[in-house]
Amino acid sequence: MHINTYDHRSVFLREGIIFLILYLFLNMAYSMELKNYPIIDVVLLTAGFVIRVLYGGVIANVEVSEWLYLVIVSGALYMGFGKRRNELKQQKNTRKVLKHYNDAFLDKNMYVAVALVIVFYSMWAIESINPLMIWTVPFFMIILMKYSFDVEGNSDGDPVEVILQDKVLILLILLYAICVLFYCISFDVSGRANAGAGNLLPVRLHMRCTHPAGGLSGSGQFGCEAGLGLCAGLCTCHVVAPDGSDLPDATEKI
Repeated sequence: MHINTYDHRSVFLREGIIFLILYLFLNMAYSMELKNYPIIDVVLLTAGFVIRVLYGGVIANVEVSEWLYLVIVSGALYMGFGKRRNELKQQKNTRKVLKHYNDAFLDKNMYVAVALVIVFYSMWAIESINPLMIWTVPFFMIILMKYSFDVEGNSDGDPVEVILQDKVLILLILLYAICVLFYCISFDVSGRANAGAGNLLPVRLHMRCTHPAGGLSGSGQFGCEAGLGLCAGLCTCHVVAPDGSDLPDATEKI
């Protein structure tokens, strides 16, 4: 009997449908009435950002880490409060909810949110499987500073317009993206070289777990962990390269 503990297609269908339904429900609730309630309006917008990222993770078969999730939450709150702040500042009466906000409240929560973004991103970079990502933190901080400078100026606070109207900010984002791409490529090359030389990087590599009796198997970055409850010390874990090939001298019992 062969049991596959990780079926990406079934996970995609199940979780993808759940995220789509939840996203549709939030948009309907926001459009109908909840957009007129302070804080709740921004929280719903933030939830939309989170759902889109989680849905993208399901499609790409990439796990969204806890720190990255917190980066998205705090960043979306920062942008949401920033948009409300500038709408209030420019005396735009297009939203009923603006009468409930004031500058002091929005400013304080913007500063708290942007500070948390930097902290959470730094923690994500520190715990990343790629140690080079820590060098992107200064870039990230500078981008936030430039964005904050624009938001607190004459901008209406809309994130898309803030970015598109600032050529310097666009350049900073491009440089950040290039650095991330370069670090990922460099780390991938060094990881393959170390693996070939016998210097394994287990956090970078994937695992394949097999049970000698029942043929239980798990694969993926968390394949072995998925079978822990049924292995009871009998399974053999093989560290495998991203292409699925076994690496020498890279087995352990779980």
